[in-house]
Amino acid sequence: MKFFVNQSNPDVNSNVISLEQQLPNLVDLYSDFGMWLQYGETLYYSGSSSLNECGLGFKMINQDSTFKKVTALQGEIQQIAGGGGHTLILQKDGCLWVFGNNRQGQLGLGYYSESEGKPEPLKKAQINGKVIRVAAGFGFSLVQTEEGLWSTGANNRGYLGLKHNDHVNSFQQVQGLEGEVRLLAAGDSHSLAVIGDDLWVCGNNRHGQLGLGHKHDCNSFQHVAGLQGNILQIAAGDNFSLVLTTEGLFGCGQNDSGQLGIGDNTDDETRNCKEFKKAIGLDGKKILQIDAGHRHSVILTEQEVMVSGSNYSGQLGLGLPCKRECYFDTFQKVESIKANEVLRVKAGFSHTAVLTKYALLTCGGNLHTQLGFKFDADEYYLNTFTKVEALPDVIKDYFSLKPIQKEFKLG
Repeated sequence: MKFFVNQSNPDVNSNVISLEQQLPNLVDLYSDFGMWLQYGETLYYSGSSSLNECGLGFKMINQDSTFKKVTALQGEIQQIAGGGGHTLILQKDGCLWVFGNNRQGQLGLGYYSESEGKPEPLKKAQINGKVIRVAAGFGFSLVQTEEGLWSTGANNRGYLGLKHNDHVNSFQQVQGLEGEVRLLAAGDSHSLAVIGDDLWVCGNNRHGQLGLGHKHDCNSFQHVAGLQGNILQIAAGDNFSLVLTTEGLFGCGQNDSGQLGIGDNTDDETRNCKEFKKAIGLDGKKILQIDAGHRHSVILTEQEVMVSGSNYSGQLGLGLPCKRECYFDTFQKVESIKANEVLRVKAGFSHTAVLTKYALLTCGGNLHTQLGFKFDADEYYLNTFTKVEALPDVIKDYFSLKPIQKEFKLG
């Protein structure tokens, strides 16, 4: 599913650091199966690919090898959106490539299929206008173009925003939204869009993840009233939503593992929050990035990397036991990471990654080699952030540069 960070600058929603800076970039954590790394115009993938969702043209299941180069794509990449078995890649020229699972029509190709192995460009006739940004949920896709917002795929709880609950296999334009969508996110089965400073939501609302004050599903986009401050970033987890505004970090939806960071999940109103509540313990902290996983959250402030929620697979990286009952309902500082060295934080289904100027650090589940380490049958989980050594040579070379060289390279 797509668990994408949206930055204070709307264009950074692309999840790609400026290519001119030639920095390695942690583009996305792919559901519970993998991880994408980018360097320049080259993409690398580590993890399983049972539905060809990695774009390599062949399936990988629990492979011993890590980080393979994706050779089917050329040109500058603006954004990658990984859903639950499918992938969207947006290039800077507006060309959208799709591949992976297409059983629910989530690739928007006009037909259903088991999977599409190699990346295929979406023809102009299949969607109107230059593509600006994309998001991918579990079996569905959202695409913002110059002509408006479009959606395709599974839709049994209305998360395509098309005013019906039928699956579709080609992109359909969403009606009723006026203005350009500047932030876009998709969870397991709900969708978030920001127009101006207004948040619009649709889809599954069983846990209150739409923040509308009730728990009824919505198959058309609804406006969320009452959010404090101007919206800077959004993120959609499995069944919860995070919104960063100028007044702080707010969350709603499923909170059974404390993933909202609001400090309480003892009753139904706090385990399933139907209205946005402010995370506690973050006053005075300038939050730079947010991301949402299956049942955990990660944020980057000027001072620290912080995590909340489930630690069942060690995904919080705090060195604590991997147990279902081990979770935090407020954000905790990761003591082992210096925030001033961090470029990107990302949350996957049950794993977390932090890209710094000097290393790629990962923790959590590794059943599919999604952490960048070879699969170890005796060690499925890593409960502390661990440096990934098996990186592409070009990224190893970057990390080996002396600090003064990196500062020069960063401009």
